[in-house]
Amino acid sequence: MRPINEAELKEIQLNIMNDIHLFCEANGLHYSLAYGSLLGAIRHKGFIPWDDDIDIIMPRKDYDQFLKLYSNHSKLYKVHSLETDPNYTYAFAKVSDPRTILVENVNVQNLGVNIDIFPLDNAFDSLEQCKKQVKKILPYKYLYRLKFLQPSPKNIFWKRILIKLGKIFVFPLSLRALAEKISTFAKSNTDSNSKYAVMIVGTDPKATERQIIERNWFDKYTTIPFEAYQFKAIERFDEYLTHEYGDYMTPPKKKTSPHTLNNVYWI
Repeated sequence: MRPINEAELKEIQLNIMNDIHLFCEANGLHYSLAYGSLLGAIRHKGFIPWDDDIDIIMPRKDYDQFLKLYSNHSKLYKVHSLETDPNYTYAFAKVSDPRTILVENVNVQNLGVNIDIFPLDNAFDSLEQCKKQVKKILPYKYLYRLKFLQPSPKNIFWKRILIKLGKIFVFPLSLRALAEKISTFAKSNTDSNSKYAVMIVGTDPKATERQIIERNWFDKYTTIPFEAYQFKAIERFDEYLTHEYGDYMTPPKKKTSPHTLNNVYWI
């Protein structure tokens, strides 16, 4: 196996993202760069220099249609979701390059270099109801996180012990069953006209309440530069990024990737 360096890793991700972009454009599907990818596009015109992934968000209707259609479209890339892959264990989708191996310090199947696709789900007109909604899902997300993580040398000693003890507690539970619980809960509200929407299927429980957003932020889209490409973003990206990060144009003092990549290879 030949190692993949950081520049190659990012180029593979850009190729996947461009394929998704062209597919969505051809099929009338909406998506937006999200999280650090949208932040990177606005602040750096591409990747945040110390980050190493791409995230996008799709309204649930577009997300479901994407999952149905993309598998038959791409001969090079593979879409993974609870709906399309019986071995998959995330509550959101990924599109991967199966010619690669990506080793992470987490308890999941190896999917290769990939990008994340998050659905935007229904919430309520009342912010208080939305807060109650996201709090109800927290127990499943904490259990999932505990099952998902592996002790790392980066963790201090007592934290490694706590993770190992916690894994004994969650041993009877499967990652897929927990992911299905989270996904089912996320899709349970059918009010597609509510004032607020939620993005609550990610793996970080601490970020859950920040995922309550105003639905109309996702009404209109624009095209913005990302490295050498042009990808889609919501027009009201300033409100979204301020909601997510506060003063997002000021880089943080701590510049490290939040992810757990160990080694990346061509098969």
